[in-house]
Formats: sequence, structure tokens, C-alpha cells
Amino acid sequence: MGGRNSGKRSVGNLLLGKEEFVTRERTSCSRRLGVVAGRRLAVVDTPGWWCDFSAQDTSQLVKREIANSVSLCSPGPHVFLITIKASSGFSEKRRRAVEEHVALLGERVWSHCMVVFISAYRSEHTEFLRTGGEALRWLSKKCSHRCHHVISSNDTEGPELLEKIQKVVKESGHRVFEMQEHILKAISEEKRRAEVEAQKRFVRMKKHRSLMRERLRPVTDVRIVLVGAKGSGKTSTLNTILNSKINHPTRRTAQCMVGRGAVFGRQVTVVDTPGWWRNYYSDESPVFDRRQLLLSLSLCPPGPHVFLLVIRVDRAFTETYRRAAQEHLQLISEHIWSRVIVLFTFGDWLGGTTTEQCIESEGEPLQWLVERCDNRYHVLNNKTKGDGFQVRELIGKIEEMLAGFDAEQHCEIERKGMAQLQRKMIREEQKAKKRLMRKEKQRQIAKSQLETLNPLHELRIVLLGSWKTGKSSCGDTILGRECFHTGTETTSCSENRVKISGKTVAVLDTPGCFSVTSDLLEASCASWLSM
Repeated sequence: MGGRNSGKRSVGNLLLGKEEFVTRERTSCSRRLGVVAGRRLAVVDTPGWWCDFSAQDTSQLVKREIANSVSLCSPGPHVFLITIKASSGFSEKRRRAVEEHVALLGERVWSHCMVVFISAYRSEHTEFLRTGGEALRWLSKKCSHRCHHVISSNDTEGPELLEKIQKVVKESGHRVFEMQEHILKAISEEKRRAEVEAQKRFVRMKKHRSLMRERLRPVTDVRIVLVGAKGSGKTSTLNTILNSKINHPTRRTAQCMVGRGAVFGRQVTVVDTPGWWRNYYSDESPVFDRRQLLLSLSLCPPGPHVFLLVIRVDRAFTETYRRAAQEHLQLISEHIWSRVIVLFTFGDWLGGTTTEQCIESEGEPLQWLVERCDNRYHVLNNKTKGDGFQVRELIGKIEEMLAGFDAEQHCEIERKGMAQLQRKMIREEQKAKKRLMRKEKQRQIAKSQLETLNPLHELRIVLLGSWKTGKSSCGDTILGRECFHTGTETTSCSENRVKISGKTVAVLDTPGCFSVTSDLLEASCASWLSM
């Protein structure tokens, strides 16, 4: 078990003494059998999770397969190896990810767990142990200090690891980990149900596409608007469709941008829009981002043919995420759904799993969304931009959708309202420039006054704000290191201090304004400031 790219397959190959596990993405467990040093060996490799994501962000496919791994080595596994790659570091966030994913098997599983640290060379392992901190100590203690270190490039590491495992098994009295039969049966039945429903969905989709192809009309100009949550892969999709690279993929799209190009004999315009937070409803998104969604229509005149709702196929899709997508799309129009295709990104993650199996496994929220779009969906592997087949298929599905419209094929723009919006945005941009000029002037005055003051030997900062505004992350950024427990609720004041350029910088992180009473918060800050 372990995160994606944590070295699970390498460990499996070391144990079996040969290349049995191939390095490719999978969403299902893989089992290999062998005889090593006279021992019969069964090794099950489980799908990995994103190392920085909690279990609630992991897809149902992966969570189901982690639980299903127990049934692949009857009567049960002797040991679970948790693989950790030393070069990646081990933060508190990653510790929680391990804890939550292992917990899918129940609390009893920890007595069968052993940690395997993987590094390219020994000095890397030494540095990893030195910097691992409290998170690493917690994991080691949780596994009763059953840990082992392997050098990935050394083929002789396998027998030593196997001996360590044998010792652990002997100490446990050769007990195996067992799950209740009704749980394993429920997992198996759910897997079969998803496969049956996936086949039905595939047949419906193929039948509908066949009908639409009979009504196809030639389209020489295709106008596309990409919508979706932050980090869903919209910009990568633009680059994949146009076989270009107009923006760095790690940068957030802050405002609409347009790409154009010739694709399979058609002039294609693609508008990329700012994403929303997956768990934020439309009224929680900034006004600027909501306006950008509306503005996207005017950037591909006379209007877009299709809206591609971009969703990461490798992450969970909850009811909250579904409602967020619905509300943001309906900001554009209540009748938008007839022009929406669900576009799944990170398609390489699926491996041998079909898109339909993913839809059926993930549950009702995703199924509702796909049905709302009349079962129109497509999957892209954004890593293979030169693969024209997947883009040709997408263009074909867009044309089939357009064949269902008897009259105007593009989405009409409400021109009067759009003109008012554009004028308002111009006025606000002018005000923003004036505000920036005032701020720069104030900074220059402050800098000139700074020279007349005595230098500070200590700088003390108090972070205030409501829950989940990023106070702890801000504190870590100021101090230049991971000092505060980010990702968990701050329930009491916490202070950290470091030396920066010869000056002591002290930062006090406070509970969210809605987490404690104002009297308690005031007392906590006052006691610190009086020091």
C-alpha cells in the first residue's frame, strides 16, 4: 500500500526477485505469485492514492480496491507493507493521508503493518529520517516500529526484506488479517453491479451516437468554452485540443484566455475560464470569477457551440462538488445543459478501467451530472498531446451534439446585458489602477520614514481571520518552514519563531474567529503581546 509513485511495484519486484509488476497506472489490484527461497509468496499491489490528498478526495474505485485486496490472498494477508519514498519527504499532510487510507481496512490492520522506506542511495535515507519529524515518528510508533529501508537500485535487497517480513509474521504467531465475510461479499457485489451498469451505459451511448451521426452536418468552425473547478485540467485540455502550450500548467487561470488553431480541417476556438473551488457553491465564488464565466460567451462570437465541463477522473466526486458544478454552470444559463459535454481529464490514471466503470463506481452525484448532459462524456489523457485520435473523437462528439439542434447551433449571447457587464468591468479596472497607484505612493512614503527609525531586533505578528482562511499556511510562508499544523483546525493560539536576516520573527496563529469566543481570543492575544 502507498501513495502514487511511492515505489510499491519496485518493492513487489524485489520480493519476487524479478520484474512481475509493470510501471503503469492502474485502478485495480494486481496479484503475483512466486516461490522465493523455498517459500510460496503472494504479493498484491494496490492502486496508489495522491500522497497529499485525504481519503475523502480519493475515488471510490481506489478505496474499494484497497479493501478488496484482502480477498486476493485468502485466507488473508500476513503483512501490509506501507511504502514511503524518501526523496518525497513526509509531511503532516502525508501522514494523515496514510492514516486515513489504511483506516479503510479498520483499526485492527495496524498490527499487521510494516513501513518500507525506499531511497535511491543510503545518504538520502539518513536525511529523510533526520527531517521526518513528528509525522514520521507517529507512523513508526503506529506500526510498533516495524520499519525497513531498501535501496531501489540494489537487486539484493529483496531477501533481506523477506527475512524481516518473516520475522514479523513469526512474532505475530503467523496470524493473518481477516475481514468479515459480509463486507467482502458487499464489495464483490458492488464491483459486479458497477460492471453491469457500465456496460449498459456504454451501449446507450453508442446507440445515441449512431443516431446522431445520421444527422451530421459539416462544421468548419468549432467554438468551445472550458468550465470546471480549479485544478481540473482546463488549461491542459486547451493545449491538448490545439496541440499547443499557451500557458504554464501550474499557474492558475485568473481570467478568461482564448486559444485558436486549425484542428482536423476545422477552425477551433477554445476559451479557458477561471475555475471555482470544488466545494464552493456559486454564491461563495468571487464576483470577478462569476463575471468571467459570463464574459466567456463574448470571447468566441457569435457564441460558443459547446461547453466542456472538465472533471478530474482520478478524484472523488461528491454531492457538494456536483451542486457546485450545477450552480456555476447555471450562472451562464438555466438551459445550458443541452450544450454541455462532461470531459474527464487525467485519463491515463484509468489504466484498464473504462470511463463507464468509473462513472458507475463513483456514485449518484457523478451519474446525475452525466445524465443531465444526456449521457455525453469524453475522456482525455492530457499527457499525450500529440495523440490526435482522442481529440478527433472529441470533435466528433461535439459535431454529433450539434446535429441534435434543428435551428441555431451556437449559444446566443444576451448582447445588452453583456455590453453593460463589459462597461462595468472597464470602470472597475480604472478604479483598480488608481488604487494601485495610491498604494505604491504610500509604500514610498513608508520606506522613506523607515530610514529615520531605530532598527527592530524582533518582529511579532498576530494572524487573525475566520476558519479555513489560510492563517497557518500564511504563518509557514512567513517563517519559511513548516511550523504550524496546516490542514487541521487551530483550536488554540500557537506561537513559532525563527531568525530571518539576523532578526527574530515571531508569529502567533490564532483560532478561527468562529471557533472560539471573542473573550478567549482577546485573552490569548493579550497575554502574548504583553510578553
